[in-house]
Amino acid sequence: MSSTQDVLVVAGVTLMVLVIVFFPTSQLAVHTFDARWRYLRVKDWRVDTFFHADPGGALIASMPILGVTLIAAALVIPAISARLLTDSFTG
Repeated sequence: MSSTQDVLVVAGVTLMVLVIVFFPTSQLAVHTFDARWRYLRVKDWRVDTFFHADPGGALIASMPILGVTLIAAALVIPAISARLLTDSFTG
């Protein structure tokens, strides 16, 4: 995928997560915070599916960006660590 597609995928997943979390606020609030629902162990499969699918989709969409960040860190961190641990190149 190109970088433009990566940005569009991450933006789409972010928008999807925001819509799912903020749009049906009444049902999410009841499902999450109402003590009677927790006491009765009432399960709503749609809310549970959204709670499980959102982090999974966000993780999958962000993997290419995370990979680029880790490669950059793998190149930079050893040099920075060596610079902080030594005073000069002569020993």
